[in-house]
Amino acid sequence: MLQLLLASLTLPVIFLAREAALEENAKTWLWVTAGLAIATVVASIVSFFLPLPQDSGNAGLAQFFTSKIVLLGVLIMATVWCGCIYKAIKHQAAINAHKANALKSFQAFVNATADEATKNAVLLETTRSIFALGTSGYLDQSDGVVDSGTKVIANYN
Repeated sequence: MLQLLLASLTLPVIFLAREAALEENAKTWLWVTAGLAIATVVASIVSFFLPLPQDSGNAGLAQFFTSKIVLLGVLIMATVWCGCIYKAIKHQAAINAHKANALKSFQAFVNATADEATKNAVLLETTRSIFALGTSGYLDQSDGVVDSGTKVIANYN
C-alpha cells in the first residue's frame, strides 16, 4: 500500500505536466488550423476574381478550373486535418487532467480513512476510473468505444 501512496503522489504531477504540454501543443495546432482556414478563404476569393485565359480553348479552360478545384480541395483538406489533430490533442489533455484528478481524489480518500476495506474500495474505483476509456467531448464517440477499465480489474483479481 505504501508503494501505491508514493505512486499516487508522483503520478498526478506527471499527468498534469503532460496535460500542460498537450495544451501548449494544441494552441499551436489551433493557430495552424486558423491560418489554413484563412488561407482557404483568401484563395477562394482570389480564384474567383482570376480572369479566364484568352484563346486557350477547352483544354486550357479545363486546366484552369481543375487547378482551382485542386488547390481549394487541398487547402480545405489540410484545414480539416489540422482541426482533427487539434481535437485529438485536446482530448488527450482532458484525459490526462482527469487521471490527475482521479489520483488526487484517491489521495484525499486514503488519507481521510484508516479502514482497509474503504482504502481497497477507493483503490478499485480509482483504478477503474484511470484505465477506463473516457469521453472528453472532443472526439466523435460513434466508433463503438468499449470501456477497458473492467479488464484491468478482472486481471487484478
